[in-house]
Amino acid sequence: MSVDRNTVVVESVMAWRRGILSLLALAVASAAHADFDAAAVFGMRPSVVAVTLSPDGRRIAYVAPDPGRGGMLYVADAESVANPLAVLHVQAPQVIDRCDWVDTARLLCNLTGLHKNDGEPQPYRRLVAVDADGGNLKLLANGSVAALFGLDVGAVIDLHGGVPGTVLVETESVTRGKYAVGVERLDTRSGTSATVENANPGAGGFLSDGGGTVMITAVRRPRRGGYDPPGTMYMLRRAPGAKWEPFSEWDFETRGGFLPLIVDGRQRRVYGLQNLNGRLAAYAWPIDGGPAELVHADDNVDVDQFATLGSSNAVVGVSVVRDHRETIYFDADLRDVVAAIHRALPGDRDVQLADASADRRRILVFVASDTDPGVYYLYDRDSHRMQTLYVVRSELEGVALGRMVPVHYPAADGTSIPAYLTLPPGVTNASGLPALIMPHGGPTARDEWGFDWLVQFYAHQGYAVLQPNFRGSAGYGDAWQQTNGFRSWRTSIGDIVDGARWMVASGRADAKRLAIVGWSYGGYAALQAAVTAPDLFRAVVAVAPVTDLPKFKESFRYSGNFREAANMLGSGQELKEGSPARQAKRLRVPVLLVHGRADGNVPFSQTEIMDRALKAAGVTHQVLPFDGLAHSLNDAAARATLLRTSDEFLRRAFERDAAE
Repeated sequence: MSVDRNTVVVESVMAWRRGILSLLALAVASAAHADFDAAAVFGMRPSVVAVTLSPDGRRIAYVAPDPGRGGMLYVADAESVANPLAVLHVQAPQVIDRCDWVDTARLLCNLTGLHKNDGEPQPYRRLVAVDADGGNLKLLANGSVAALFGLDVGAVIDLHGGVPGTVLVETESVTRGKYAVGVERLDTRSGTSATVENANPGAGGFLSDGGGTVMITAVRRPRRGGYDPPGTMYMLRRAPGAKWEPFSEWDFETRGGFLPLIVDGRQRRVYGLQNLNGRLAAYAWPIDGGPAELVHADDNVDVDQFATLGSSNAVVGVSVVRDHRETIYFDADLRDVVAAIHRALPGDRDVQLADASADRRRILVFVASDTDPGVYYLYDRDSHRMQTLYVVRSELEGVALGRMVPVHYPAADGTSIPAYLTLPPGVTNASGLPALIMPHGGPTARDEWGFDWLVQFYAHQGYAVLQPNFRGSAGYGDAWQQTNGFRSWRTSIGDIVDGARWMVASGRADAKRLAIVGWSYGGYAALQAAVTAPDLFRAVVAVAPVTDLPKFKESFRYSGNFREAANMLGSGQELKEGSPARQAKRLRVPVLLVHGRADGNVPFSQTEIMDRALKAAGVTHQVLPFDGLAHSLNDAAARATLLRTSDEFLRRAFERDAAE
């Protein structure tokens, strides 16, 4: 059959989706079924993650959860993915983050875990290599000892080590009390290593060119009073063996200078971000000399990231997030591919080119939307056929999900605040609905359009959910980000509170059934919003929240980045007034605190502090702790408990308020 070059024929060859997983979907997908357990279904970990394509385009690798907290690496033939081979099983407390192809027969897996150091959880990384058939398993880098010092050991900076079957890995060591960073070339088959860059106490990291040559190093400035000063210098080496030359500087606080992110060895260019008129723009610096070239800029938002395709550092585009994410591909052929996929799969969808064979004739495509957690496809550019590979959340097949709609609302000073509003499935009018305000984490982050398991659960349970990108959020430029959501908490929290008031004033929320829910910084924001507007909300759910800013700041005291943390959080009276634990007496509604005891991002002690403060203030509250779990609570049973408990907690709070 002849196929026009701009036509994509979509066909499903995924037997297991039609078979076993279809049976699973039938068992759980109907929300109208009496036995449907929404908390269990929405709380499940994704069915597949970290899907990658072998360099020859013939095999697929992916990670799937096991019944516990661990994971399994599977490898399947791209033409017949119905019978995958289980290659590697990793059990908790370690997890498989992802596995990448070193060559057509060998995979390198990144494992992470937590180690207790003086009672506090410290992350570590391990690298494991294995053949695609499960043979020759090698532990290449073991970070468990170095984790005692809080070091990140074994970060892969290049899947092409310059010698077949090798990779380049950053190594950190401690010599005479000084941290030193270097680079080693690891042979993934023999497990042997060779030094590429000697460990250097002045180095802060390295960038390679995607072909095994280290070309940029970050240089640590001398510490002041034991802490890292602001800003980073970068040095460039134009060729192997050449001298390091000053290249650029970058200040993470002011976003000034040039931040190198990717060295594209084939194009001989360094890609990075630079401030242009108050927003981050994409630039490219020719390695062999010449002025920087503006690659892409947007008048309204920051350039979010660079798009690469395949295992090399080949930059193929840039990504920006307005109301929706958009990837601007430089290559006309790739733009044609994306356009053809959009025509084949109509509707409002995000299409991402996730991976490709070395010759780019086969492309791994990820397609998702607000009401679709995502599907991986394999697109063959020669036949113009796109076969279905994997459904990211198979248990949600057939479950109706709520539409996420971009909206704007006015802040008290008249500023228009962007946000997303999600209503229950099939509902077009939010009038009279119970509503949740859900500020994002970060604080230098933002929400974007797409599937969100937490939002969709609450929408499924009948809530309207507003996600504000308040001032302090990232992505909208310097003026919007301000000093960040902690230092500028009055503005950030004010915008969040104004979103809640807008929901009520516009009739989009029932004032007697309005609550606020947040995770991480969002948990902090939920508590602080209820402090500053004590009569607005009827309940608070705070997951892994920062609650006492001075004590959170002190938790960084003996780390090199204390100065960075201090600048992020601020000082003085504002720090105390911005701490919900120190303002607990102002809270007038019930509070649910949820936290993993092994949280390495926000210490569990922050919830303990809030618990004591709420008890002293006589505030009705509940604490839901999870042993052995980190910040993300990446466990299906724990997430189901979180969802179920929070839903019941909110409903009780609304009923109690209505009764009074």
